[in-house]
Amino acid sequence: MNKLHTSYVKNERGNTMMISLMVVVCFTFLAFVFFDIFTTYAYKNAGQKAADAAALAAAQEAKQVSEEELELFLEELMEELASLEESVALPILNFILPASIVEQLMNATSNQLLEIIPDEILTGVMCGAIRENADEITAKAEYFAKENGARELDDIIFPYENHFEIYVSVETETSFITVPDEAFPSGVRDLGTEASASIPLPNGVEFVPSSCH
Repeated sequence: MNKLHTSYVKNERGNTMMISLMVVVCFTFLAFVFFDIFTTYAYKNAGQKAADAAALAAAQEAKQVSEEELELFLEELMEELASLEESVALPILNFILPASIVEQLMNATSNQLLEIIPDEILTGVMCGAIRENADEITAKAEYFAKENGARELDDIIFPYENHFEIYVSVETETSFITVPDEAFPSGVRDLGTEASASIPLPNGVEFVPSSCH
């Protein structure tokens, strides 16, 4: 009888050890899963930081080139107005300024020009400068995206949703514990994030979307 009891106790100990081992394995696996979940959030935050940095850098570069072009445009316009002896209809870009507006411009100071010239002309000048310098703006966005952990700049759009904004999307490569990197086809592990940033306009100037097309 004692032998049977001893054998039963040993079997119970063996079962308990097996259950304990399974519990440990399950908890370990769950710990890895939760770690991967938190890692995904971390990658998402890092990717968002890279997208924000890229968008802000692109908007800042666009602001600089567009303001420089607008300043040059106003200087050339003032020179042309100074050469006029009387107000006449004046072609500017794809617009014809009527003589009445030209007369106002002839008598305006440099600070008043922005108030008189139609917004579609002003934003058209700025849009043109941004498009002409698209390569430099893209390069600036790509540099800051990679500096902040992105694998690459995926896309850049201007204008964005009829606003004077620049949109960017970036790809950030991820890695997990529970799934080996080799199990993913090329590009599948990439995490996409996006951001947009407004380009400041001169005071009193409103963006006219049609002037950018």
